[in-house]
Amino acid sequence: DELLFNSLSMSMTHAQQQNSGDVNHSPHLEQNMNGNIWTISRIQNELRQKENELQMLKERLLKLQETNDTFSDEIVRLKSQNEALNKYQALYRNQVKKVNALKLRYEAAIDIVMEKEKQIQQFSKP
Repeated sequence: DELLFNSLSMSMTHAQQQNSGDVNHSPHLEQNMNGNIWTISRIQNELRQKENELQMLKERLLKLQETNDTFSDEIVRLKSQNEALNKYQALYRNQVKKVNALKLRYEAAIDIVMEKEKQIQQFSKP
């Protein structure tokens, strides 16, 4: 970008030096040079705008990358937490099965004890 500007500036300076020594220099040539200067100025302004736009886009990209990194870390943390919760859920389900099995054994034991108590009462009656 600067190379283009320097090249254009040198061309303009060279043209001005050649024309400054020319006694018959025409208004058309001066108009042409003013147009070239305006064109260079316009190009420089556009270049500055594009550089500013590029800088803003780079900053935005950096922020998006930081946000992406943050979300990636959060996803890893949540996956780890999910795995731990799945293990606890499996343990819980296993414990529920054991408790239900114990309830059935307890009820069966109570039924047996009640049956034995009835038998004892029948034998105890005179």
